[in-house]
Amino acid sequence: MIEAKEFAKWFRPLRPRPEYRHRLIIFPHAGGSTATFREWPTSLPETFDVRLLQLPGRENRYREGYITNWCEIVDKAASAIAAADLVPLVLFGHSMGSCLAFETARQLTRVHGIRPAAVIVSGRAAPQEPVRAPLISHLDDWDLMVRLSELYGGIPAEVFENRELLAIMARTLRADMTLVEGYTFVEESPLTCPLGAFGGTEDAWVNRDELLLWREQTSSDFISEQFEGDHFYFRSGSGQVRFMSQLIRLIQHSLRGAG
Repeated sequence: MIEAKEFAKWFRPLRPRPEYRHRLIIFPHAGGSTATFREWPTSLPETFDVRLLQLPGRENRYREGYITNWCEIVDKAASAIAAADLVPLVLFGHSMGSCLAFETARQLTRVHGIRPAAVIVSGRAAPQEPVRAPLISHLDDWDLMVRLSELYGGIPAEVFENRELLAIMARTLRADMTLVEGYTFVEESPLTCPLGAFGGTEDAWVNRDELLLWREQTSSDFISEQFEGDHFYFRSGSGQVRFMSQLIRLIQHSLRGAG
């Protein structure tokens, strides 16, 4: 299958699979990179083309300027998907990526007439709920990184030992947090595809009730579950194993319904 140029730019393959018949697109958390999701394709059948949203200013797009306008990113991401070959599509997002995946699904439906097979969100309260996390994008580099580490974890200790590395990471994370803090939910018709909402039992920023409120955002099947761990519960331990098993079951169920 031939990739559309814009799709290939916006969605990086985690493992090339020329004979794919389905597609999983991952929308990462703030500061997320291929390193976090590199091994995901090994858990999925060979029929899956697994892609990661690659925002400007990151990794192979490092020469491009950051985009901190939410609508611009969603519009370009949805347009890139619509220009690619249309195979059954599942969108997964974690934290910041949850709202990106959700809004991209709405844009695909509203503008392009494309209905994803499923949308799966993680580590984020339902979008209609007030955000509890403090605003931090205005902080200087050091304070920004410290606060992110305190609030969400996931930042290696060695980052704080290397000022140059910290400054590089802070630029990307500041852009991402500006994006997060600029998100505004607009009420409209719910999605018509299945929706899953997952989280960690020890995540300070999304509890069980806030996950369950995602139910309002679909008129189709809904599932919600918490797994052992913090905001990044899916990275290691029993939470990772149980999450991946549930993720695969939900994807396979959704694709049978879409087929």
